[in-house]
Amino acid sequence: SSSAALAGTAALLAFVWPAREIDPAAPAPPVRDRATATERRTALLLCAASGFLGLASEVTFTRSLVLVVGGTTYAFSTVLAIYLLGIGIGGIVGARLVRRGRSLGRLALVVVATAVLLAVASRAIYWLPRLYVEGFSRLPDPFELAQGLSLRAALIGLVLLPGAIGLGAAFPLGLDIVAADEAGRGTGRLYAANSFASIAGSTLAVFVLVPALGPHLATVALAATAALAAVVLVRRRAVAATALLVAVALVPVSDAARSRLLSGVYFDPWFWMRDGRLHEPWWELGTDVPFVAYGREATASVTMWYGKPAMLVNGKTVASDESASDAEHLALLGHLPMLSHPDPQRVLVVGLGMGTTYRAVAMHEPAELTVVEIEEAVAEAAAHLGVHPERLVIAAARTHLRATDDVYDVITSDPIHPFVRGGGDLYTLEYFDSCRERLAEGGIVCQWLPLYQMGVDDVRAVVKTFCLSFRATAYFTGADLVLIGRLHGDPVLAREPGPELLAVLQTDDLGSLRIGDHERLLEVTRTARTLEDDALHLEFSTPRQLGDPERADCIAWVAEVWGEPPQPLDFVLEAAEALVRERGERADRALERALAVAPDHELVRRFAGETWLSAVHIVIPSGGPEAAERFLESARELLGDDPRLLDAEIEVALSAGDVERARRAGAELVARFPGNRWVAGRVAQIGAGTDSPR
Repeated sequence: SSSAALAGTAALLAFVWPAREIDPAAPAPPVRDRATATERRTALLLCAASGFLGLASEVTFTRSLVLVVGGTTYAFSTVLAIYLLGIGIGGIVGARLVRRGRSLGRLALVVVATAVLLAVASRAIYWLPRLYVEGFSRLPDPFELAQGLSLRAALIGLVLLPGAIGLGAAFPLGLDIVAADEAGRGTGRLYAANSFASIAGSTLAVFVLVPALGPHLATVALAATAALAAVVLVRRRAVAATALLVAVALVPVSDAARSRLLSGVYFDPWFWMRDGRLHEPWWELGTDVPFVAYGREATASVTMWYGKPAMLVNGKTVASDESASDAEHLALLGHLPMLSHPDPQRVLVVGLGMGTTYRAVAMHEPAELTVVEIEEAVAEAAAHLGVHPERLVIAAARTHLRATDDVYDVITSDPIHPFVRGGGDLYTLEYFDSCRERLAEGGIVCQWLPLYQMGVDDVRAVVKTFCLSFRATAYFTGADLVLIGRLHGDPVLAREPGPELLAVLQTDDLGSLRIGDHERLLEVTRTARTLEDDALHLEFSTPRQLGDPERADCIAWVAEVWGEPPQPLDFVLEAAEALVRERGERADRALERALAVAPDHELVRRFAGETWLSAVHIVIPSGGPEAAERFLESARELLGDDPRLLDAEIEVALSAGDVERARRAGAELVARFPGNRWVAGRVAQIGAGTDSPR
């Protein structure tokens, strides 16, 4: 709607603004010379070059900009709106240039200048992450929709609007030449040339240039092609000199700048901040990104933190070995449905990611294990991490379910978070019905449901929609929910995990994680909306939750559904809610009670350990090194040799002025991870005047 409104406004201005009253007494305008056939043909080719560059650059810029502003529906709409607004403004500019007289050279100069602007803008995108963090730190409520959209629109407009204006200006200039003598036929030819070139450019960008070169170099290649075409067609010195400026975009960027762009600043801007402002030493350090792949749909990258990888898709972390919550829910998405079926032999895993769920399913040794993944770049990133599914289908999950004749004993889905554009259709009634059609007799369906960056109404809506398709139950994984469903009869654990599985699970009693049966889930979601394809509600509601304003309410809702959570999970829920509500002392007491009840419970130990590890960084400014040291010791007792403890020790030591202790901890980090660029840079800052605790 916003795109249509802006485009309509720009079009209206293009018609209204140039209009002026005609004085009957004024002399008639001079008759202009007719354009030659060569001039008309050249103008057609120049406008085709502009169209080729225009739609293709929209593709490449969108792929780059979502790394800065996020992959939400609102972000994509803003990119399109600004692109159309620029074209509309360009139409006004072009109409005014036409009044100065017909000029093929002026058209060529506009095409080349547009190519230069877009090429330089593609290089300037590497500056946007910094501007985003700076703007984020200055807004009173940056996750509020209007403020967040304003910040994103400003950044997008900064790089995209100048080039879009040039694209819009080329058309009136070309039209003045091509349609001077034959308005109808000339206009039709111009539209045809521009449209066909736009189709060719966008197709080339999506299927060839971006996967092969990445968005930045793809834009430069497109711009160079358009600029070169203008130089060859017109042969003007000014045009040739301007075209050389495209080379400015080829100036290489630093590894730190590249890593910052890939790290998704929109998702975790706090990482780069200290005391509410961007922290220069950490910014200069960047992150460690050993692998990146550009696919047709998205950009997949791998980051390394102390030897533990995380996978990001368009800057959003989709899987990680670092945090307990990620490892827990991804593993249970594989183990729970497999243990809920008496003999699962044909299994479909929706979404590959880092392969954690795939590996969990593979431990049960099914006869046929198929993985469907929409983005080939994700499969390449997983292969970099050593994950190579034997049966991998690169396709959208819904397309595969509709196209295949196979039936499955288990279908387990780990889709991307629904705030990402395109993710919402894997939480709808139609998707669940597609799963129903591909289930064998007695089959099991499993679905991930995040509790973070979701509203309570969103969580309730997903649960209700799932229950309308299956007899369902829900399990709590420490930070998320896993929904299990079947067509007939309540889904219950049909098999007990063996010793090998117990060694990797966070609990020896999976049944204790069950929060409610089918009747209970229907009861608590009776008034919730049903999610359907004709209204992808989650893609519009969940982006409003990026600041997690309802996280505590979602946790409280889980506790309410559960009724009487078994110990020690009742204390885990209490601590999780208290942490979100910034009631640290209450959270500490709840975790201490949980450990007293179940000192060997792996989920509790990791949850408490990571909570106290995070507290080390939080309490240094307010409580000083003594309080931080206490939290560090508590975390060390629970997390063992977790390398993040060494980073926390560095910060505690520095806050106490003990540089030698910090250097010893840093040397141990470097010895354990000699190839990690981020660790090396982090340790090099110790004692250099840039190492104050975050």
